[in-house]
Amino acid sequence: MTKFLSLGLALALMAPVAFATLNQAALIVA
Repeated sequence: MTKFLSLGLALALMAPVAFATLNQAALIVA
């Protein structure tokens, strides 16, 4: 349970960063 919670927290923290990076890359390419 703790491992799952930790994994979910890490995913929640990394998702916005990954999205922002992809968005920035798309803006640079476009």
